[in-house]
Amino acid sequence: MSNEKEEKPDKTHFDNIVDVVNPSKGDKIRDNITLYQRLRVRKPKTQDTDASYLEIKEEKKEFICNEPNCKRVFPTSRGFNVHKRVHYIVCGEAGCGKKVTNKMGLQRHMRIHNNVKKVINVKKGIYNMERPRPYKCDWPGCGSRFEKRYTLKMHMRTHTGEKPYDCNWPNCGKKFSQLYNLKCHERTHTGEKPYQCNWEQCGKRFSQKHTLTVHMRIHTGEKPYDCNWSDCEKKFARLYSLKCHMRTHTGERPYKCDWVHCNKMFSQLYTLKCHKRTHSGEKSYSCKWLGCGKQFSHLSNCKVHYRLHTGEKPYKCTIKNCSKRFSRVDLCKSHIKTHCL
Repeated sequence: MSNEKEEKPDKTHFDNIVDVVNPSKGDKIRDNITLYQRLRVRKPKTQDTDASYLEIKEEKKEFICNEPNCKRVFPTSRGFNVHKRVHYIVCGEAGCGKKVTNKMGLQRHMRIHNNVKKVINVKKGIYNMERPRPYKCDWPGCGSRFEKRYTLKMHMRTHTGEKPYDCNWPNCGKKFSQLYNLKCHERTHTGEKPYQCNWEQCGKRFSQKHTLTVHMRIHTGEKPYDCNWSDCEKKFARLYSLKCHMRTHTGERPYKCDWVHCNKMFSQLYTLKCHKRTHSGEKSYSCKWLGCGKQFSHLSNCKVHYRLHTGEKPYKCTIKNCSKRFSRVDLCKSHIKTHCL
């Protein structure tokens, strides 16, 4: 019998060792097996690995948009699916012009013109069956049709102005025509924001699903609302923004200041609210910088002032070979005009 001792491997040798454990018996098997009794397998080094395997591993799957004049590339399928909404389909019915993101959405939209609703009941084996909408709105100039009487009842409140749902929060008293709108409003009191943006490095949260949908257009660049005014090709991500823009063409100013001896009128409700603060002297926005505490009547003015402390300059000159940056957008625009002189 040989007296030679079995040569034990160095400590560094175990860096390339993989312990193989029988998964059917669970992790408890590790307690009854010593380190030298375990099955040891050497990890393959890079030079031992097949070159074709490395090429497959390093290759990244990309999603390319095949729409004409686009060809954008996305690393994930989620980002690609969200981007496809930019390339919408326009309804061909006369006087409609509704824009949808896919063919299925177009089919759903066409039911409005046909006054029918498609029913698919898998349990009962009913497919592609059409059911009419018997309840019609008799308000002058409306004519919308609905499948259920309750849906028609909610629709009629848009004409009558009825608001049966009250907010019970102290010192609020707002009223709403639909229960869903009341629930969304109550989140402004509770601070609940159940809808989160899943875009990379964003994570913003919102109290309404519609607000999240509009926010996603910031990432995708989708602007489904076009200005139909002649010689105007502007597009907008929100319908409200389009309505406000249309007033720049029509000159409409529906919001009037009710302050004594002031008859100014405005095209946007937000502009009217900001204007009223010039009468009341209200300054509800304070600078949060330590030791400052300045107050402002406009949130935009407060943000611009805050950049004096932080040194942030988010607006960059778009002219080639010019790297100047500015803290205010109006200063950036004035600077760009100096290049055109």
